[in-house]
Amino acid sequence: MARRIFGKEEFGYSLLGGILRRAKTPNATNQLKAELEAVGIQVERGRRRSTKLTLFGGLLEGEAVQLGKDFDSIISTSFPSQIIAKYLIEAAKEEEKREKIEKLKAARSFVNEFLAILNKDASPILDLYPLPILPAEIQAPLTNFSILTHGFGILAIKSTLEMYGQTLDAQILALS
Repeated sequence: MARRIFGKEEFGYSLLGGILRRAKTPNATNQLKAELEAVGIQVERGRRRSTKLTLFGGLLEGEAVQLGKDFDSIISTSFPSQIIAKYLIEAAKEEEKREKIEKLKAARSFVNEFLAILNKDASPILDLYPLPILPAEIQAPLTNFSILTHGFGILAIKSTLEMYGQTLDAQILALS
C-alpha cells in the first residue's frame, strides 16, 4: 500500500488527505492519522498528486501483469506478422533484396539488444523485488515506468518487440 501511495503515481494520496480533511472532529482526524502511521504511512496535509491520473491506477498489479500476459498471448497467436512479412517481401524488387536482408538483420540486432535490456529489468512487481542488474540510470526510469503502468508497460513493450522481431525473422528467412 505504501508503495502505491508514496510511489511515482502517489495513488490515493489525495484520497487519504481528503478523508483526513473530512473527518468530523479533530479527534477522528488524529485517530485515523495515528492508525495510518502505525502501518508506516504518514500523510501530509495539503499534499496533492504530482503525476497524471491514468486508468492504470485503477488496476491492481496482478491485473496489470495478467493484462500484459494476455496481450502477449494475443500478439503471439493473432497478430498477422507472417502475412505482413510476406507482403513486405513481395513489394521488394529483386535487385534490392540483398540490401534489404542487411537492413533487416541490422534491425533484428537492435531489437535483440533492446530486448536484452528489458529482460534485465528488475522493477518491483507484486511481491517480487529482484536485485537490480542494470545501471541505476537505466533501472530507475524503467522502475518508474513500471510503477506507473503497474507492470503492464514493460510486458507490453517486450511483447511488441518480440512480435516485430518475428516479422523481421520471417522476412530474412524468406529473402535468404
